[in-house]
Amino acid sequence: MPKNEADFVNELMAKATEAHKHGRLVEAERFYSQALDKQPGLWDAQHLLGVLRSQQGRYQEALALVGAALKAKPDAVAALTNYGLILHDLHKYESALAAFDKALAICPDNALALNNRGSVLSALGRDRAAL
Repeated sequence: MPKNEADFVNELMAKATEAHKHGRLVEAERFYSQALDKQPGLWDAQHLLGVLRSQQGRYQEALALVGAALKAKPDAVAALTNYGLILHDLHKYESALAAFDKALAICPDNALALNNRGSVLSALGRDRAAL
């Protein structure tokens, strides 16, 4: 049994990320939600629940959750990249490009952001820039 609320939330997040990693989305969703019930502004729970919502095709919810996480940590490269991916899925290519550009300004060698930036440029018909 955890000693305090912080330990309890850490335990919930560990269970959530483990379940998420193994594709048990319903279980992961429950643990992320419980963690957010205990600590409503918990950055990593917002971010990862947003990723999970995106995997479920619930893009507007995903966008809101990852957006909230970015308000807390605007320079979080992983969240910026995931935000860009969600925007891409919503066909909001210019906004997605801006998210990937911001991630790359912080971490220029981020392969995921570079790859997805190329995909967005291609979707915008800018194939030469995508290459």
